[in-house]
Amino acid sequence: RIRVALEERLRSPELLVDEAVNSSVTLLDLGEDQVKVVGEYLTGRTATLRRSLSECFAPGAAGSAPAPVEDGAELTKDQEELRRPESVALHGACAKVTEAYVPPLCDAVEGFQKLIEVRNASGTAVDENVLPDFVSARIEDLCDRITQLVDQKCPPSRVLVSCIHSVRDSLRRLHSLLPALLTRLFRAFLGRTAMDAMRSLFGTACSQMTSELCKLHGECKKLGESSSSGLDDVLEEIAKTEQALIMHGFTALTECQPLQSLLGPDKVANQQLLRGLHAQLSAFFSSFVELCRGYAGETEPSKDVAELDWCGVFALALVRVGRHLEVKAINKVWGVAKDLFEGDSGTSELQPNATVLKATRHASQLVITHYATMSGQRLAHFLRNSVQSRNWMTVREAQEPRKVVEMVLREVRAFDSQLAKLLGDPRKPKTGGDRRNANRFKNSMELEVERLWAKKLQVYAVIPFNRNGAILGILRIAFKAFFEYVREETFGKFGLQQIQVDCAFIGEMVRDFLETEDASVLDSLLDEVVASAQMRCVEPVLMDPAMVEARCEEKKKTFRFD
Repeated sequence: RIRVALEERLRSPELLVDEAVNSSVTLLDLGEDQVKVVGEYLTGRTATLRRSLSECFAPGAAGSAPAPVEDGAELTKDQEELRRPESVALHGACAKVTEAYVPPLCDAVEGFQKLIEVRNASGTAVDENVLPDFVSARIEDLCDRITQLVDQKCPPSRVLVSCIHSVRDSLRRLHSLLPALLTRLFRAFLGRTAMDAMRSLFGTACSQMTSELCKLHGECKKLGESSSSGLDDVLEEIAKTEQALIMHGFTALTECQPLQSLLGPDKVANQQLLRGLHAQLSAFFSSFVELCRGYAGETEPSKDVAELDWCGVFALALVRVGRHLEVKAINKVWGVAKDLFEGDSGTSELQPNATVLKATRHASQLVITHYATMSGQRLAHFLRNSVQSRNWMTVREAQEPRKVVEMVLREVRAFDSQLAKLLGDPRKPKTGGDRRNANRFKNSMELEVERLWAKKLQVYAVIPFNRNGAILGILRIAFKAFFEYVREETFGKFGLQQIQVDCAFIGEMVRDFLETEDASVLDSLLDEVVASAQMRCVEPVLMDPAMVEARCEEKKKTFRFD
């Protein structure tokens, strides 16, 4: 009965270490098997330590409060960080661990060693791995609890490092008993903690980048709808956003720097940290890439991006930001990372990621191409309505271009202004020699060649990063759509001539927005529109080119883009 009572007492989590050791020694004196007694002893110590650990990390567990501040005194950055809820929670838990968990763990290990020294008549030896397994399990429990708390919301890195160091220092007594084991366990824990904290810091930076860009969308939309604001105000908002994005990257880097002190002189762990930092920097800039791809419709957008409606000014803002990131900012941020983490060590882990640079350029190109597509489709919508809402068999003789042509030209002027300002690519004024000669006659062979060429023209092509290329892409889409809508109608003589005058005027006016060779491309498309109408005309008689030119010249005297 004494033996059974001692065994039950030994398994109890209420028993103190000294009492547990004394009970174990008594059992050994009674002839109990040493392996069994040691197992019962460790079972009881495990239960005690688990309960203690739960109390240390219990929600609302009292810890050491931050030092009070005098009334009216301004908090320093360190004081402010210590007062954050996540800092208070971790600091309090780690303080309790050093007081209520680590000392009993050390006592349990020393008690185990005393039991091993007691001679036992059974002659069975205790497995040498029993104690390392016990200590490993208890240290892993502790590390997991700290990791769970940090994962909920990571405190500032300086607070995290301070708390981890306090736990590490409290384990020196245990380290003296099992130095190799403690070094291995804690080295792995420190490496995991540093990587987890880094991921958390850069995850926050990525979220902030998305928030900044969503805020820029709102500003672009508001300024675009305002009659008192202009594109200069949009440029100012873009500059603010670019600066904020870069600062979020710099902040994440400076917050990560104290994590190096967790790892100490461990070269392998420091190399892993640098590789992790390289991956996080890549992920940070890739979040911009993914936002662009989602907004351009290439990938499924995130919830935040899906809520953003289409805004052409915002699309060009993304292009501008992306170009600046690719050309300058990404290399700058990587350079700061290298200075902070590598210094003069001669290592080269932190080199700008060529894949990220390429992806950023590709994302910007996707957006400007989508801008041209959406803008071209907007013009095509105007042209479609104008074609399908009219009976082309009964129209009167064409005296001037229709109102829809004026609408299209004003839209083109608006697109041109946006592109010139936001891409930093202003339009050069045209001279008289650059204009089209409306009296130039083409023989049937030339017309047929141009018609065949226009049919093979790639309408939805990748748009380059310049104003001329984007305008060309927009008009290519609009004029090709115009051609398709005309194919669905039947025309009378005057209906055909109205299409002829419309195409001549719009072709003449858009030449101001394009290089000469690109204007010729559009001439071919417009000629194809007229040819298509002529093929569907019951009386295919074109207006004399001189009369077409005269009507266009007369309209130019009164037409205003404003």
